[in-house]
Amino acid sequence: MIKNNWITTSLSERTPQNLCDFTLTINSYPFTPDTFKNNSVRVAREICEQNENVYVMYSGGIDSEYVIKVFLDEGLPVTP
Repeated sequence: MIKNNWITTSLSERTPQNLCDFTLTINSYPFTPDTFKNNSVRVAREICEQNENVYVMYSGGIDSEYVIKVFLDEGLPVTP
C-alpha cells in the first residue's frame, strides 16, 4: 500500500508470462513541504502507530543508522 496513493502500477495484473504491459502512474496530491528531519520523525511515528513491533535491517551504513537514530531520539520502540 502506498500512502496517499501517489504512485500506482499494473504489477499485480502481470502474470509470469508478462501478458500485461507494465504501467506506472504518478498521481500528484497536495502536500506541505517540510524538512527531511521533521518528515523522518513524522514517518517514524506513523510506523509505530500502525505496527506493534518495528524492526530495522541494520547494514551498518549511514541510511540504516539514521533511521534507527530517529527512532531512538524520539523514544520510539525499534529493534535493529
